[in-house]
Amino acid sequence: MKSMRTRSGWRRLLVLAVVFWTVHTAAASAWGGAGMARPLSIEVVYDNYTVAEGCEAEWGYACLVRAGGKVVLFDTGGMPGILFRNMAAMDIDPMSIDAIVISHTHGDHIGGLFDLVEKKKGIPLYLPASANDHLVRSLESRSSPVIRVGEPLAIVPGVYSTGELRSAGGVGEQALYLRTAKGGVLVTGCAHPGVAVITDRARRHFKEPIHFVFGGFHLLEAPDEAIDAVIGELREMDVTRLGPSHCTGDRAIERMHAAYGGNFVAMGVGNRISLED
Repeated sequence: MKSMRTRSGWRRLLVLAVVFWTVHTAAASAWGGAGMARPLSIEVVYDNYTVAEGCEAEWGYACLVRAGGKVVLFDTGGMPGILFRNMAAMDIDPMSIDAIVISHTHGDHIGGLFDLVEKKKGIPLYLPASANDHLVRSLESRSSPVIRVGEPLAIVPGVYSTGELRSAGGVGEQALYLRTAKGGVLVTGCAHPGVAVITDRARRHFKEPIHFVFGGFHLLEAPDEAIDAVIGELREMDVTRLGPSHCTGDRAIERMHAAYGGNFVAMGVGNRISLED
């Protein structure tokens, strides 16, 4: 009897080992290794600029991230009607969104938030830790769990929040960090704390170089010297690809285009960029 129990125990262990190996292999295939999700791509759905016919430009920002079968919406623009029309023009179903991350709670970034919450009950929302209590309660009353983000954390495999940073004026803001085979990709909503500051925080925390930064850089009223200083800081951190938009300002975008040349990415609604290349 002792021998039979022993053999039975070994068989159970063998079955568990096979199950573990199967699940682990499937997960590795789906996510492309620890901390990375494949396929990984981004789609800009709200911006001051457009790059595709049938899409509308308006002040504000929203970007969709597709990571290993998961869909994360970063910000929601300023006007829900324009957000949803742009999504429709790009054949994006709002019901496919698995999570929403808000960079900061200014109106041009949360304009479509309540409409999205009404469409998809229970969708998790990641807001900066300093988000207004009334806003948080209002969202929670609509059955959406709100996660207040202070420190860096994972949203879905391969997609992370940088954690909240504060600007000199007290604006609390988080950015998205995407892990790729080439290194990190950083997505900023407005970069009120400074795009170079956020980039430095992310590369230090995630302990890998950041090769691509895009989104709003909050340089609309910055003088040329300040713009050039930001370009210099990003280059010193080995950022090799740049896609400024939204609140960066036309003058800053022009100077960044001149500085980065062929590694400059013209951003706007309609952008679909694979991060596998």
